[in-house]
Amino acid sequence: MKLAFVLAIFIFILFCCTSLASPVEITIEYPSTSCTESWSCGNWSPSTCSSGNQTRNCTDANNCGTTINKPPESQICTGNCTEDWSCTYWSNCTGGTQTRTCTDANSCGSTINKPDESQNCGCIESWTCSGWTACSNGVQTQTCTDSNNCGTTTIKPVESQSCSGQQNNGGGIYNSGGVTPPVKAGNKTITQPKPNIPPIPALKESPYVKLALSTIDEIEAGEPFTVNVTINSTMDISTTIELLGVKQDVSLNAGESKTLYFDVYAPETGGDYNLVVSTPYATGNKTILLDYKPLFLYVTPLDNQTYEIHIKNFDNASATELDVIKDNSETAYLDTLSGKIDYKVNLTFSNPGNYMVKARAMSGLSILDEDIRTFKIEGKAGIDYGLLILIVVLIIILIGSILIFKELRR
Repeated sequence: MKLAFVLAIFIFILFCCTSLASPVEITIEYPSTSCTESWSCGNWSPSTCSSGNQTRNCTDANNCGTTINKPPESQICTGNCTEDWSCTYWSNCTGGTQTRTCTDANSCGSTINKPDESQNCGCIESWTCSGWTACSNGVQTQTCTDSNNCGTTTIKPVESQSCSGQQNNGGGIYNSGGVTPPVKAGNKTITQPKPNIPPIPALKESPYVKLALSTIDEIEAGEPFTVNVTINSTMDISTTIELLGVKQDVSLNAGESKTLYFDVYAPETGGDYNLVVSTPYATGNKTILLDYKPLFLYVTPLDNQTYEIHIKNFDNASATELDVIKDNSETAYLDTLSGKIDYKVNLTFSNPGNYMVKARAMSGLSILDEDIRTFKIEGKAGIDYGLLILIVVLIIILIGSILIFKELRR
């Protein structure tokens, strides 16, 4: 019995040792290097290029798991649509950046040729001047400051000029000798010009409201002109008519027609221009031809004696002269600037008379362009001394007659 037990233990130990000593077989599978990719792709989507991009799906029939020869699944496209981009003017420089908005007239939906809508920019000078001091020892001075603190003086106005036999109060020249200066200048600013081109409203029609325009066919850019706008309505309406930023309110009964007159300035551009008058109901339009020029002059009354003089010159190579003349003989205000400028000054006139404002773009002694505006300053009602004398004489005669009548009664 003991021998059998010992033999069993021996056999068990022998089996265990034999099992531990048996080698373990490990199989490693390597990917086949003989698999050849076989790609097939679907059609490009969308079939017609509308967004500027097309995509497709491609699959490998052999499922190799590699993409060495995989065709592209996206592409840029233009199709039959040709982009036609137009952009607004650059905004003011803010934080070293300018922006603008660009639109595609053909609405292709692609942006392959879209211009940049932002750019780095430098600082834009914006000068404000105190006005000329009185003439002293043949010299006048003024102080000019740049509100943007650019640190450059590209368009800085002169701060000293010679003078002779005249005095100048805030830029308004007048003869010396104790007389009241006819012009006082204030709020003078100089900066870089930007074209004034109002956005053109989208055209729309109405079965109830019709608009028609009547005006000249050709005009110089920036010049004032009058547009006659006729509105017809088959229903009762009260609405606002707008043309180049000028608005007028109008009310019509059903079947009524009215004509309104708009005094506006031509946009600062050239070529054919679609002049559009608009209401919330409908629009009317007329194509006019604008003759472009670099110089623009605007004279706007602020009250009975104060006018804003606004000059733009887009020609960087020319100088700008401003001359205000009273009664075709006396210079009331004079200023000269150089380069491309947007110039504004408020002038207050103390003397009545007929005034002419001349703005000239000069190259040396040659006049490149000239704009003229005129206005009249009315005087205060004066005393009619003839009537006053007549009244005094009548009073004296009346008093004398009363005294004589009293003497006769005695």
